[in-house]
Amino acid sequence: MNKKIGRFAFPIFFVFWGLLPAKGQKHEIGLGIGGLNYSGDLASFPNFGMSRPAINGFYRLNFSPVVSMRSSLLFGQLAGKESGKGNAAVGNARQGAFEASLNQLALTFEYNFFNYKSAGKRGNSRISPYFTTGLSVFNFEHHSLTTTDKVDARYALQFAIPVGLGLKYRIKNRVNFNAEFIANKTFTDYLDGTSSSPSKTATSVKYISNPLTSDWFYYLGVSLSYTFYKINCPD
Repeated sequence: MNKKIGRFAFPIFFVFWGLLPAKGQKHEIGLGIGGLNYSGDLASFPNFGMSRPAINGFYRLNFSPVVSMRSSLLFGQLAGKESGKGNAAVGNARQGAFEASLNQLALTFEYNFFNYKSAGKRGNSRISPYFTTGLSVFNFEHHSLTTTDKVDARYALQFAIPVGLGLKYRIKNRVNFNAEFIANKTFTDYLDGTSSSPSKTATSVKYISNPLTSDWFYYLGVSLSYTFYKINCPD
């Protein structure tokens, strides 16, 4: 894990532990696996054939059966390749491709559409779709690319806005299954190595990009989590 990401990660996890409610609330820890994908100058839409593996760990604080907050750490790989579809002239000339590793720390809000709590209580559901959004910081490092020199695109600490949908299912009273798809809107155009400012030593067509747009990356995955219950002592 990059040191810059680490400086953000540990304080946020400790803050979450400090926010544990005093009465009867629940909190979870979980681990998930999935795939990362990309869209940007080299691909207008995510190409799931270019998906690369990712792993994430998270801590979820359940304020109520409807509202939760989650902090998570994700590590994975990204890849993209020029298809030329819809932009054949540029794509055929550029023939861009890249591979990169990515680390992300996210703090997100979750809204459950049903009352997601222990089954058996009136009005509660064992399953619920949910909406999630928040803020994240991430860094990435290119391992190989053909669109630009490596100096311009390595070790960038950036912000992103994750937005997604998921599904929760309580397998047992304490064990939960989660499936989710999250799209991350970034504020950089360098995720794929393309730039509107070419190097003096490179062929300019290799750098052609749209300076008015930014790149996206996507996570599709599943996870298991374990719920801890706080047992209150009687007065």
